[in-house]
Amino acid sequence: AVADSSVSITDASGDAVRGGTAEPRADIVAAGVRNQNDFISLSMKLAKGDDLSAQSENDYVRWALGTHENSSPDFIVQLKRGNGFGQVVVFVPGEAEIPCPNAIGSFDGVNGLYLVSIPARCVGSPASFQWAAQRSVAGGGLASTPATDTAPDDGMGKAVVPGSVVGYWAIGADGKVYPFGDATKFGEPSSPGNLIIDIEAAPHGGG
Repeated sequence: AVADSSVSITDASGDAVRGGTAEPRADIVAAGVRNQNDFISLSMKLAKGDDLSAQSENDYVRWALGTHENSSPDFIVQLKRGNGFGQVVVFVPGEAEIPCPNAIGSFDGVNGLYLVSIPARCVGSPASFQWAAQRSVAGGGLASTPATDTAPDDGMGKAVVPGSVVGYWAIGADGKVYPFGDATKFGEPSSPGNLIIDIEAAPHGGG
């Protein structure tokens, strides 16, 4: 398959199970990655969101990035609950955290949407990489096995390469959003009657 700078996938629902019971908080239903303008943006949509307040070694939202097909990941990008929008942590598996200035993260626990954007230099500015979204929800006791899900299910996803986007969005007097240049049309504001003072694209991998 030809590599692209933006990839989005869907994942089967109901495949995150603990003790024979589905765990929707661990169930990834969609994920995406975008490598454009020297930033890597990662997204994950869960069947049921939460506020990440129960994070532990077995409770996480993260993405694995690897430069070699079917190999162990070279980097982990993890979204943690922090002050404000969220805290982004980057590390090589088994090693200490890597400083990553200008990384941003956010989550919508109500709708189960989790977003991260990091400078590509934080993971070595790879010419190409594969990726996978990973979600794990810890069980109720110390001996309980966590419910986990990975997307894609069959290992690392389609290779992603750097790309460039030049464009912008503008809001017309009619309350609609108009894309120009390479900017993608994502829809209209959810509350067109409200006063709009700013518009920004969420780094969710497109669509």
